[in-house]
Amino acid sequence: MLVFFILIGYNVKENFTEHKFINTFNQGCSKGFYCPKDTDYARNCNKGYYCPDGKDQKHCKQGSFCPGNPAGLYNELTPSRSYIEQMCPRGYYCPSRGLLEGSVAIPCEGGNICCYRGESDAELLFGDCKTPDEVRSAVHREITKPGSPGWRSRSFEKRCPAGFYCPVDINGNSDGRIIQCSKGDYCPDGSTSPMDCPEGYYCPPVNGLNNVKIYVSSLKLVGLQHL
Repeated sequence: MLVFFILIGYNVKENFTEHKFINTFNQGCSKGFYCPKDTDYARNCNKGYYCPDGKDQKHCKQGSFCPGNPAGLYNELTPSRSYIEQMCPRGYYCPSRGLLEGSVAIPCEGGNICCYRGESDAELLFGDCKTPDEVRSAVHREITKPGSPGWRSRSFEKRCPAGFYCPVDINGNSDGRIIQCSKGDYCPDGSTSPMDCPEGYYCPPVNGLNNVKIYVSSLKLVGLQHL
């Protein structure tokens, strides 16, 4: 039997493994494939779907990343995202609109946030990015799951909120962190780094957040803008 090797990559910062193609003739339909009734071959799991048991393919929910198994990669090397629905990876967002259906992971632009931050309204507005271990624990304990608010939020970019800054990597994309602005600095929404409160002004906390606004000494509001 001839075995062909095909390289596949998803352009995502995760350790996806290279897999080998195998003819599924005379074999049971496996995870990462689906076999509808009366089919004469195992069909590759399509982008935007995951195929957990070889019987059918299931739609990827909002906030998930499901690149499918377009190359027909098989056995223990089958990419896990083709048979387990998984959250969009940190530093990316996975749109669910139109034909995309969570099939692509797009790098987060500078000044925006793309990470899992929790399930409550407060966490979704101002929460810190959860670490990979914290995300795995939340999934294992079913604190988050496909369809939950925090999971759904991974389908879009969120503007870095005022009072925080969101650093970027060497390519100018968000590195997945959200950091509260320190006293004496100024961080309007969309900040990628903190700015010094300018001379002649002061930047007091507003609603518990540091340096959302700039004031002159006469207490006249200057605004939420870069000076």
